[in-house]
Amino acid sequence: MKIVFAILAVLALAGVMGYFLLYKGTSSQPAVEVATPEATATPSSQGDELSAVKEIVVSAKEYSFTPATMTIKAGEKVKLTFQNNGKMQHDWVLEDMDINTNLVNPRGEETVEFTINEPGEYAFYCSVPGHRALGMVGKLVVE
Repeated sequence: MKIVFAILAVLALAGVMGYFLLYKGTSSQPAVEVATPEATATPSSQGDELSAVKEIVVSAKEYSFTPATMTIKAGEKVKLTFQNNGKMQHDWVLEDMDINTNLVNPRGEETVEFTINEPGEYAFYCSVPGHRALGMVGKLVVE
């Protein structure tokens, strides 16, 4: 029992010494810098504007998406939250791209993040068999 206590005491002492060496060193600068939103923004392809993440919420139910048409800018970072407000599983798939959600249960949601650099019109749809044919489609316009 005394050996276990001695080992624990040595480990505790080593932990305290490690803390002071790593976090209380002679530098007056913090060990980790926290970036502000201004520091994390990057120039957009437009030039002097700063780009940010565009957040989009897409709601699905039998057999439609809201909104059915969305517009983003080429090179813009997008955070799309897909909400299933229907009574059966649905997903959100961007045609000819490797961008999609998993199947989402009723009243569930899933978020995907992506950037599309090529302007154009891209179809999105629900991949559950028969749902696309029943009108569960939409359009993403990239300007």
